[in-house]
This record gives sequence, C-alpha cells and structure tokens, in this order.
Amino acid sequence: MEDVLQKKVKVKKQKKSKKRKKAISNIAFDTVNLIIIALLCVIFLLPFWMVVISSFTANSAIQMNGYQIIPEKLSLEGYKYVFSASEINFVRAIGNSLFVSLMGCLITVILTLFTAYVLSKKQLVGYKFINAFYLVTMFFAGGMIPLFLVVRAVGLYDSIWALIIPGAFNLYYVILVRSYFFSLPDALEEAAVLDGANDFQILVKVFLPISVPMVLTIAFFCFVDKWNGWIDALLYLSPQNTKTWPLQFVLKNMLEDMSILGSSASGTVTPVLTAKSVGVVIAILPLMVIFPIIQRYFVNGITIGAVKG
Repeated sequence: MEDVLQKKVKVKKQKKSKKRKKAISNIAFDTVNLIIIALLCVIFLLPFWMVVISSFTANSAIQMNGYQIIPEKLSLEGYKYVFSASEINFVRAIGNSLFVSLMGCLITVILTLFTAYVLSKKQLVGYKFINAFYLVTMFFAGGMIPLFLVVRAVGLYDSIWALIIPGAFNLYYVILVRSYFFSLPDALEEAAVLDGANDFQILVKVFLPISVPMVLTIAFFCFVDKWNGWIDALLYLSPQNTKTWPLQFVLKNMLEDMSILGSSASGTVTPVLTAKSVGVVIAILPLMVIFPIIQRYFVNGITIGAVKG
C-alpha cells in the first residue's frame, strides 16, 4: 500500500511540474510574441505617424529639422494651401476619386453577382465551356496597348468613365462568389422555385441577403483598387484635362514633380513638404474610415466560399 501511495504522490508531483513548465513556457511564448508584435506595430505605424504629424507641422520647421515624431511648430498651412490652390484641383480630384470608386464598386458588384450566379448553374447549356472560357482570360490577356486602342475606339478616352468601365469586370471576384454559391444548399433555391420565383428573384431575394459578408468584401476590394488607382488616369486621361484627374493621379504628380507646387502668384513660398504630407493623409483617410466598419465581415467574406459543404 505504501508503494502504491508513493507512486501516486510521484505521479502527482510529475504532473504538477509539467503543468508549471507548460505555464512558464506559455508565459515566455506570449511575452516574446507581444514584444515582436509591439515592435512590428511601432515599425509599421511610425512612418504613418510621422506623415500625419508633418501634415500639421510648419513647412519651415520641416526644412530646418526634418521629419520628427513630435512637431516643434504646429501649423495648418499645408491644408490651407492644398484646398485653396487652384493649380492642383485637389477638391475636384477628391470628388472624382469618390465618383470613380463608388460607381466602379457598384458596377463591379452587380456584374460579379449576375455572372457568378449564372456560372454556378451546372445545368446551364455549355457549362464547362463557358467556365473554361472565363478561366482562360485569367492567364491570357490582350495587353495594355490593345486595351488602350479599344478605349479610344469606343469613345471613352479622356472621359472619367474610362477609369470605370475597362476594369469593371474582375474574374477573381466572380470565382469567389461562385464558390460561395456552390456552398449554399440546393433546398433554398428549390423552395424559391416552388413558390414561383424566377432566377432574378432567387438571386436578389434569396442569395443576396445571405451573401452580405461576401458582397461587402468584394465591394471593399474594389473600392480600394479604384481609390488607389492612378495608372488608368495616366493612360486614358489627357494631361491637359485636369478636371477629370482623380486624387491619386494628382498626388502622384505632386510627389514626383515639385514644380506643380511652385511659388504662388503673390510670391509667397509654397509649403511643399507639408502639402505632400497633407495629400498622403487625405488619400488614405477614406480607407481608414471604411475598414473598421466592415472588418468584421472581412475574414468571413474571404473564407466563406473556400470550403464547400
């Protein structure tokens, strides 16, 4: 009996020691992770913080002391100049980017939903051929020059619609939504058919309400793509027609060509460095506002159609 009790006591001690070791190792692991994450946060956020701070710093202070974490002299001269300077059309550029992003997002979502719904119907005549036809476009494309020639031939050149129509259809979004539609039970559609619903009603009233995470994810992807896009403006917009320039294209020119921010007509010195920081802050502000609102749908929207079942 004593040997049995001693063995039990030893086993309990061993278990306790193992738990202590695991607890210590877990604490050490969590501590190291927290340190690494904190360092990464500082590395990632510090440049952004310096840009934001420099946008509220006097241009003379930046010229004298460079970019600093804590500003020495606060000023709104950069914001005043950017929104009052007629030569860079910043306010109009913001409106153009909002129109391109929102309208492009709406058109892309509509095209994606309709195309994905059709491609998810295996009873469709020529189903395999149509799906293969779409997939081929992911690997082979006409290229930039043929697309430019098409845009010019159809009369979209030097029009704000040239920033929306050519990239309105994205096959990657279609595949995501189609995979999600595949994962939906057939009973939903069968019940709607028995109630007399047609395909359009099934898509709008049955599939769309339960596809909100997927739709919002695609809408966010599209909005970011359109908002950050400037290459289309370089290709399809005339350099003389500044009224249609989007924000990112104006910002690109502003960052690359300091002559755009030259001295004003009154002879006063233009706050070049501060104005550049202001442009960056304004350009990323909408994304910072939108992302926290839809981030709860973001992960679900990406993974919801990844597994069928």
